[in-house]
Amino acid sequence: MKYLQGFKWHHLTEQIANENAERASRLRTEISQTTRENKRFIENVERAKVMETKEAKKRKRDEKGAGEGVVAAAAVSGAGRAFKTQFRQSEVRSKSSKATEQPAEVQRVLSKIF
Repeated sequence: MKYLQGFKWHHLTEQIANENAERASRLRTEISQTTRENKRFIENVERAKVMETKEAKKRKRDEKGAGEGVVAAAAVSGAGRAFKTQFRQSEVRSKSSKATEQPAEVQRVLSKIF
């Protein structure tokens, strides 16, 4: 090895220590990123399971409710006619009376736009 004037041993060890610290830092960030990705994946899997169970319960409830909510009325006369199915309609209700009412200024602006 060639002797370099003014170059000390601690300069060499300092550079090696910096490289090791940089490598360790990159490894830590990579591990933390992988951990975050794994947590996100697990949360998505759990969310999918919850959604599947909700959908299954809804399908089961709809199948059970289909027999109760549908009222079948027979056709007036004729042997070959099919039954007519009637569905109950539910009323549309607003959440609050304020939702339908708009202030005068809002109505004025909307009337200019539309």
